[in-house]
Amino acid sequence: MDQAALVVIAKQTAERHGLDPVLICAIVEQESAWNTRAVRLENGFYHKYMVPMVEKGTVLISDAVLRSASFGLGQTMLESLREIGFAGTPEELTAPAIGLEWLCVLFQKKLDDAGGNIQAGLLHWNGGGNPSYPAEVLARESRYVQPADLSMQGDL
Repeated sequence: MDQAALVVIAKQTAERHGLDPVLICAIVEQESAWNTRAVRLENGFYHKYMVPMVEKGTVLISDAVLRSASFGLGQTMLESLREIGFAGTPEELTAPAIGLEWLCVLFQKKLDDAGGNIQAGLLHWNGGGNPSYPAEVLARESRYVQPADLSMQGDL
């Protein structure tokens, strides 16, 4: 699937969730550069939360690695998704429609936790490890604003 088609799906999914479609597209670009098969081990999370569980024998190392990984367009962490009810497999998150759906569900939670503040919501999304993350995401938004959207902004 090409990027233009993915952008359409991302915007439609964001709108269904009452989220800013432009912001969701900017998050996807920042996280995965629109690579549906993107996977990344979140080392900080793994070492801080999972290694102690592995050492105690409460979690198998293979499960700890999976729970510490981010998948798909939104690079959503399996552990974070499990906490909000995702019961699927990591592979499912690489399917654009499923991955984008769960990105929106999880980002809405992060935004709610931040009292609706976009900057703080983006920091929550990123786990707070990169203080410049919100600015990096917001700098990408202009790529996803349609010319019609710009003309409507002038009417405000």
